[in-house]
Amino acid sequence: MRAFPATATADEHLRILLSRMYQHNTSWLPVVDAEGAYLAK
Repeated sequence: MRAFPATATADEHLRILLSRMYQHNTSWLPVVDAEGAYLAK
């Protein structure tokens, strides 16, 4: 397993997330909490 190059937090602005997705050439970002654990809903 390898680390994902970029993640998101639940309170980040959508414009920032889209920019990060474009920068890393990905169509999704895992959402993590303050400790870096993945959030699942």
